[in-house]
Amino acid sequence: MTEPSAHIISLTFDNFGEAFDLQNDRHPDGIPLGMHASARVLPEILDHLEEVGLKATFFVEGWNAEHYSGSLAAIAERGHEVSLHGWRHEHWSNQSESDRRFILERCIAAFEAIGLTPSGLRPPGGVSTPDTTNLLKEFGLVYQSPLGDTVNVSPEIVTLPFLWPHVDALYFEPLLANGRARLLGHPDVADVSVWESALTSLLHSDTSAASYRAVIFHPYLLASDPYQMQIFKTFTECLSDWTHGSWLPCRAVADFARTNPQWVSDLRYSQKTPDRADLLSAF
Repeated sequence: MTEPSAHIISLTFDNFGEAFDLQNDRHPDGIPLGMHASARVLPEILDHLEEVGLKATFFVEGWNAEHYSGSLAAIAERGHEVSLHGWRHEHWSNQSESDRRFILERCIAAFEAIGLTPSGLRPPGGVSTPDTTNLLKEFGLVYQSPLGDTVNVSPEIVTLPFLWPHVDALYFEPLLANGRARLLGHPDVADVSVWESALTSLLHSDTSAASYRAVIFHPYLLASDPYQMQIFKTFTECLSDWTHGSWLPCRAVADFARTNPQWVSDLRYSQKTPDRADLLSAF
């Protein structure tokens, strides 16, 4: 890839396997572990990304290193980044500092046991905490990707935020009805056209100032609906040919931000929720 433009999008994936379902007590009784829809759909996702020439960041729960080591290896072997998303999708900001440290320690050990070295964390639930930067530094990570609207570069950790309108789960995950009510005005699962419109707008957003966006897909949602899968494929085809900007995995953006402070200074976010308190408390 050539030198990135002022406008950068990171294609990212959240959640894998049964970790989220187990944490939220919705894994069906009698169904054995290791057969989750996200694993079954992964080959199709990876094949498509190879076809369109895109590299992505997969934020996965550390639990998967013990139950889906082959899937995580396949992601890395295709040249994608594998980073952390808690151990079993515990809501990051609801944990104690000692619990957050234990989660990171356990995740990194499990990743290292299968030959993977994560670079970053997307805190489950999206909300970072005051101690997160020091914890990530302690364990050798270099970036975080929490909910927010400001890229930040500190001496230790780069912050690469995401916004809820760029997350497929906002529109389709039943557990996020509360968030839809606050951010979309209704609690019902949205029509796929609403998500399609959000992605289209992202690719045609204002290019008069530098921008950074992280787009989040969930493999289990792509597996659940062929229309969502088609929207994913159409979006990534367009992203591959995007003429207004560049795509980069999160680690590459973090490295670019460190070496290009002017880009960070020039960033301006045109799509924010009107009330930051709602942004942070919607879920």
